Amino acid sequence: MAARSGAMFYRALGTLHRSGRASNESLDVQIMSYLLEARGPAYQYYRLNAFYGNNYALANRLGSMFFAKYCADMDNASFTCFTVITQTAFNYYRLGDSVSYRATLQLLDKALARHPQLQLALMPVSKVSGADTERRKKALVELRSYVPDMDRLFDGNDGEWGFEEMERIAANLMQAQAVGYWIARADGKHFPRIAKAMAAAKDEEMSEEDWAAVLISMAYLSAAALNDYDILLASVNAMRDLYAALAAAEEVKIDLTPFDLMKLGALYSANQLKEARQLVKTIRNSPALRSPHIDAVPAPLNVLSSCHAAANFAPNEDADQVMPAKEYLLSKIAMKIGLKMGERVPTAAVRSIMEYEARELFAKASGMDEARQAFLPSDFVANWPDYSKVFAGDHVARTRLAQAAKCLLARPEIVMRLGQEFVNKGSKERQTLNAAIFTMLADSGTFQQHSNAIGNEDFVLLQAASIMQAHNGISSATARSVFASVDVRNSIQEAELGMVRLSDQFNVAAKELHLSDMVRRMSTNSADGLEKMMSSMMDHPAEYARYAELRNQSIATLAEVKKALTADDAAMLLTLFDDTLVSVVVRHDSARIVSTKVSRNAMKNAVAKLKASTNFLSQQSTRLPPAYRADIAWQLYKQLFKPVEALLAGARTVYLVAGEDLALIPFSALVTAAPPAQSAIDFSTYRRLRWLGDRLAFVSLPSVHSLLKTSAANDRENPRLLGVGNPEVAMQMLIDLRLSPMPDTASLLDRVRKPGDPAPLLRAQANYGGLEAASNSAILSSGDMALINSHALAAGESAKYGTQEPAILLAPTSQADVADFLDPSKVMSLKLSLRLIMLLACETAGGRTIDNAQPYAGLVNSFFFAGADSVVATNLPVDPAVAEDFAVNFLRYVRDGKKSSAMALQMAAADVRCANDSMACAEGDKYVWAHPAYWSQFTLVGSGR
Repeated sequence: MAARSGAMFYRALGTLHRSGRASNESLDVQIMSYLLEARGPAYQYYRLNAFYGNNYALANRLGSMFFAKYCADMDNASFTCFTVITQTAFNYYRLGDSVSYRATLQLLDKALARHPQLQLALMPVSKVSGADTERRKKALVELRSYVPDMDRLFDGNDGEWGFEEMERIAANLMQAQAVGYWIARADGKHFPRIAKAMAAAKDEEMSEEDWAAVLISMAYLSAAALNDYDILLASVNAMRDLYAALAAAEEVKIDLTPFDLMKLGALYSANQLKEARQLVKTIRNSPALRSPHIDAVPAPLNVLSSCHAAANFAPNEDADQVMPAKEYLLSKIAMKIGLKMGERVPTAAVRSIMEYEARELFAKASGMDEARQAFLPSDFVANWPDYSKVFAGDHVARTRLAQAAKCLLARPEIVMRLGQEFVNKGSKERQTLNAAIFTMLADSGTFQQHSNAIGNEDFVLLQAASIMQAHNGISSATARSVFASVDVRNSIQEAELGMVRLSDQFNVAAKELHLSDMVRRMSTNSADGLEKMMSSMMDHPAEYARYAELRNQSIATLAEVKKALTADDAAMLLTLFDDTLVSVVVRHDSARIVSTKVSRNAMKNAVAKLKASTNFLSQQSTRLPPAYRADIAWQLYKQLFKPVEALLAGARTVYLVAGEDLALIPFSALVTAAPPAQSAIDFSTYRRLRWLGDRLAFVSLPSVHSLLKTSAANDRENPRLLGVGNPEVAMQMLIDLRLSPMPDTASLLDRVRKPGDPAPLLRAQANYGGLEAASNSAILSSGDMALINSHALAAGESAKYGTQEPAILLAPTSQADVADFLDPSKVMSLKLSLRLIMLLACETAGGRTIDNAQPYAGLVNSFFFAGADSVVATNLPVDPAVAEDFAVNFLRYVRDGKKSSAMALQMAAADVRCANDSMACAEGDKYVWAHPAYWSQFTLVGSGR
């Protein structure tokens, strides 16, 4: 089948799959049948994996289907079956299913041990005779066909590969990675010999040694991805032996130290510390590390100890003064081994390690040596706990070094990269880095100061610890605004979107060390986007330079934040470490830091219980929420706000950066005075409680720097409102997704509509196509607003319909579809440079994927990317009747009362709970609306203007 018809086949199947008109099982069978005829089993299994992306559970179900059909008789099965078993093991490992992972590897080992064709291929040629000689050669030729010829793999079409060609390359690389691993498991000690035999069995341009190197490298990559230290060590040893033999045969000198360092790292990771320590001694005595210019540890360059004077520092390329990379790596691993074994580590050696890192960091950040390998600020931070342990016995030295380290990280050349790195870190890596930041701050004396004034260096590190990914959307939209031309702004947005998508895809592939995916993700769309951006750079050099500067900024100085605040404002930064809560309050004329001993796990548990008490879905009946945990709300107030009450005096609006752990606390629903006993609380109690939301209006931010990037108050006197809602979708879909009928947007808009508002997008028109057309037209401007009222699905809930991301349910644009799913990828392609977007749906403030649940990273961030100044989102389910009244009051305060979004949200919440007697609370169900479940889940993120 031609490439064009093949691509059409996949698109058709994708449409069928998203429509829900065929079960997954029937689709799998159709795809398998087509691919078997078109390409054969190996390609077929690869394509099935690729079709479902990184949905490892589905991929393993497909693997089971494949195994049942082609591998029932393992004694006579093709080598493809070993590849499928290996890939299945990879998937179980990625899913965290250790039981299934181990069971799959046991199945693989058993199959490898008894497969006659493989065992024949593994035999040395000296032990094979008669008819077995030809059978062995045939087995090696077949085995050889599974590993690509790297010299030829990317040949053809002058590097311009189509769909089919890219699939061929990716399939070959996936196979090679798996084959290298399972051959290593079959005979790890001798697989260089096996690789050479495979190469010798068929005439090829690549040498036997090159084939062996490829196979060993593939085994190494797979073992690294699986943390299989036995195979990792076997691979490193095999590679070293291979190059040592090559050097001996050709009588040339090859520096084998890099292989020894790789082995040293593997031994350390495998916790084989005695062997690692012995290898350190062996490497230190090797000729490669004993030449005169690197024999001794070089004199410190004093980058750390003279940080503030380092502006004129220039790298000294004299080899006598610069620690070589190999010496640095050796010393670093030796230090880690010593610490792990409880041994005393010489402080002089560690000072040299730190000086090396400081020098590399400064030189790279300053652009003084672009050829250097990148040493990242996050690497420097991550290493600090080890250095702290080494200097534990010298408090003065440790304090000075920690202060110097903070100084270095806060320098303008480095601080930009620090924020860029932290903003996209995953939760586990962020937690490790945050622990390192806390250690550095504690070592420097930050928490022992008599005054609670905060310095800029501490402020920088605390921002890095709390920055969240939604900062990226605000940053992009703000930076694009420097271009005067709308067409240029749109082309830059398209280019950025292409790069975001490519980055998302590569992050998944790189995370798993899955080389085939990294090739497959090469996208012509992304290339087009980059070409457009390059064109804009050449046509508008001054604007682009300013765009790049704004796009990359993520850490603010204290002076910048103070300047952005009025006397009625406060910026509050909350950072939760393992056993300490650090609060920073910045006013227009002051900045203070307060630390409080708090258990991170205890606070997270308290927050979870508080949120559960505002969640309708936690009850058997969805009519009334459970009793609100006012006792926990009071406890959290005492921990979070009581210590800084004096610092917030006089503030009306608080711009809050609370980090991943605390961002979704319903801050306005904390209580500021001791409540009655929990057993005495009923619905009549809630109107009498003293809510923090009555005192302060909150605006949530994903980073402190977002405060500088969000726009100033809009000049438009009468902002127009675009309403989107009542989407017409199949009732069966609502039933399948366990959703209630759509909320009535038409009646809501009737209550707030004004002359001049654009026609709303309702029912069949409430689709992505209509929203896209509105965003591309001139009916809305930067001072206007939009309201989207529908159901929202959390990440993963709409996977059956083609997206793993969170999504808002809309009517279908195409008759072939049953609905449109407005997910972050679609939102980011819109042009919505609006003052405010209100998402009147359940749980729209969450993460982007199941793996990335960071607050605001999903829909909120995508609307920022599309140009929104502020977004009203929800962190819990909402009651449709209350949501309508809430939205009506909020919009009236903004449009008629000329209030800021922050003040309007505060006032609308007060109206719902009848704090001002502005509603007839005795009517119908409204007497219960003072419960926080009805008003506290609305969160304002962005400028709050």
